[in-house]
Amino acid sequence: MTMFLAELVFLIELTLFVSGLVLLYKALKEKSGLLKFAAIVLIIGSLGASVCTTYFSLKYYNQGAFDTATASDGFAPLDDDGPLHHYHPAEWNGSTDGNR
Repeated sequence: MTMFLAELVFLIELTLFVSGLVLLYKALKEKSGLLKFAAIVLIIGSLGASVCTTYFSLKYYNQGAFDTATASDGFAPLDDDGPLHHYHPAEWNGSTDGNR
């Protein structure tokens, strides 16, 4: 499920990138500065978001987050109030005193 969500987000970012290219084409054809600015914002924003999505997808893949069907299967229990509550088990060092 987590991999599906990562792919879905990447497809939305790809759609925004293509929309930016189409808008840039229209802006150059109409000679509109505002449309050109909007197209550049779409293109740069979608590229930045794609880099971010790729980075975190690879990070989570290396942590094993894509090995289970749901995202919470490999993480700490919800009732854990310890210092490791928000970390993936691959990042645990076995200590619970907060010194990592």
